[in-house]
Amino acid sequence: MRRPVTGKLQLKILAARQVAHAPTWTFKTPETMVVIKIDGNVNFKTKPSRSDKWGDDCEIHVDKASEVEISLYDQSGEKTMPIGVLWMKISDIAEGLRRKKLEMDSGPGWVPAEVAAAQAQPPQDQPGYGGFSPQQGSFYGQPPQSPYGNDQYQSGQGLYGQQQQGQYGSGPPQFQSTQSMYYGNDNSNVSRPTLPPSFEGPPPPSQEGIEAWFDIEPVGQIALSINFSKFRLGYLCRWLESGDVMN
Repeated sequence: MRRPVTGKLQLKILAARQVAHAPTWTFKTPETMVVIKIDGNVNFKTKPSRSDKWGDDCEIHVDKASEVEISLYDQSGEKTMPIGVLWMKISDIAEGLRRKKLEMDSGPGWVPAEVAAAQAQPPQDQPGYGGFSPQQGSFYGQPPQSPYGNDQYQSGQGLYGQQQQGQYGSGPPQFQSTQSMYYGNDNSNVSRPTLPPSFEGPPPPSQEGIEAWFDIEPVGQIALSINFSKFRLGYLCRWLESGDVMN
């Protein structure tokens, strides 16, 4: 059993997909809205939508709360029918955000500062890539060898050089550019990835909070952007004194 937590919960309801909408007697698509509850109390409602897309933001101050409930309702005329629900422990949200921050701070590219400084300085007593002189050989004193065939290494043509006529002997076909797709110059011959249509795939990652598709019961998914910040004791006292407490 997780302890109740106090803090500020920020939610952005983006979209839903593959949900089981309530059947209707007309050809009109039912309107769907999302209701946010904290420990059973309604705190926020989205505007109704027929496209299962909202983009509504809400900010909720929670005081010793345990659970957030996100429910989807279909509205047809005067009838309202629940079609999906998602429960999350607020403490689990805070823990997930903490782990994400740790992963960002110590990701795959992280190295100690002294190691990064040593790697940034090229060796002064060895020939090669310090100032890049192909005639002096590689960093280890030997000229790079072509992985295809026995072509000679040509100096002064790019970082690693190119074979004559831009080919590797009988190896792979000729490339039109040696520039990196992301770090080199623009080249119209290089194909670039295209983004999928909106909400067709997982939402793109954000720098703050968690943005992803979440499974809802009994079927379907909902795209949410979630962030939570715990109140420290001093901040909590000032918040209570300000009177900005939701009933």
